[in-house]
Amino acid sequence: MIANGDFTAWQNEHPVSWTLKVQRPALAPTLAMVAAVQDGGKRAVLGAIGSALSMGMLTQRVEVPQTLVQSETPWLRFDCRLTLDGDQHIPQNARIVLTWEKAPGKGKGWRPPRQFFVPIEPIKGHTGQYTAQLLFPVIPGGGALTVQLAQYGGKKGTVAYSNVHLTPVPSPPPRKVKIATAYYMPKGRGDWARNLEGIAKLTAQAAQQGCDLILFGEGLSVVGSGKSYYDVAESIPGRCSDDLAALARKHRIFLCGGLYERDGDAAYNTAVLFDRTGKQVGKYRKVHLPWPEWVNGLQPGDEFPVFHTELGAIGIQICYDHHFAESARCLALNGAEIILTPIWGDLRGDGACYDAVAQTRALDNGVFYVMSVYSLARSLIADPYGRILAKTSGPEPELAIAEVDLNQCLAVQQPCRIPPNIQMNQPHERRPSAYRALMDAQP
Repeated sequence: MIANGDFTAWQNEHPVSWTLKVQRPALAPTLAMVAAVQDGGKRAVLGAIGSALSMGMLTQRVEVPQTLVQSETPWLRFDCRLTLDGDQHIPQNARIVLTWEKAPGKGKGWRPPRQFFVPIEPIKGHTGQYTAQLLFPVIPGGGALTVQLAQYGGKKGTVAYSNVHLTPVPSPPPRKVKIATAYYMPKGRGDWARNLEGIAKLTAQAAQQGCDLILFGEGLSVVGSGKSYYDVAESIPGRCSDDLAALARKHRIFLCGGLYERDGDAAYNTAVLFDRTGKQVGKYRKVHLPWPEWVNGLQPGDEFPVFHTELGAIGIQICYDHHFAESARCLALNGAEIILTPIWGDLRGDGACYDAVAQTRALDNGVFYVMSVYSLARSLIADPYGRILAKTSGPEPELAIAEVDLNQCLAVQQPCRIPPNIQMNQPHERRPSAYRALMDAQP
């Protein structure tokens, strides 16, 4: 649907079918054409100017056929290649913006926003090479889409665009996942065998109800035992993790729960995720340790991995991590669609704060946010719009269950929902270079 998307046709030193728009001539970036050997075709190259104030966009207006708008699967896919050099970086200096225009006769006015950014990702192993791709629905009432390829700022670099495509595609099939989260606080003194018995019962209940995934709380191997973290810590794989793996395998369900891990002389507060076969998909070591865990000999983790599974992309954080907005943000930036949070409890209030933080983390990051808690007797599942889909009432062992469609994580990034979503463009509008305070180790 894009004319001259390979930039092979030029006239008067401008690519045919494209217009270079600038706010005023003094801000216009340089414009040149070069061959794109690895892509085929050519590149349209926008260059920074000495004042570092350049701001320009190659634009093209694309009519969207009404037959597509009215079809049962009105979706489009945008693709593009970028090459950056000099002092140009993503997203400070290069952005791709798509803007919807209302079709004639479709009523008065639209509620904003109707502009949205296309994600730009580096191509592994190719320095300065990037690809941009976005799958999105045709907006109800949409008549035309303007593509804008922008260059902004810098003094001595260029941004080159090539292979620009806009293609009708079928709508993505639903990605349904049935999630269970447990409220399970063992009562009285016990040991791992007693704790495992309760875990097994709830896992069986979740499997009987057709759940694909179940989440348990933090520190399953220590809760109610009266022992220290280091006393119960063991290697992973080990006895406790093997028992959880066996439950996942028996009930053909993804299972995640918190354990204490020993690795040489170090001990960690760790959560482990197993797939339907009992295979360990991954483990996460708690990054933010409260003071009692520091002084009792635990070590912090230092990364927020995301595990790609048949269900979707799953990230994990543990208890105190939930107090830090950066934890969920890092997991979302690493691609998580579901964030699992085994948590002992949130002591900041009477429960209203607990709900609000969970809803905010889900909303800000466009993810499903799943928590299994002890102290507040309320485990919950929140969707990417910040709505609580299910929660437990306690104090007896209980499951909260919700069937979700992971495509909602994609839908919240689209400009077709009313009211519009505040998180729609956030991932692509972040300015990491301005967040120096976050990199300072001192408060």
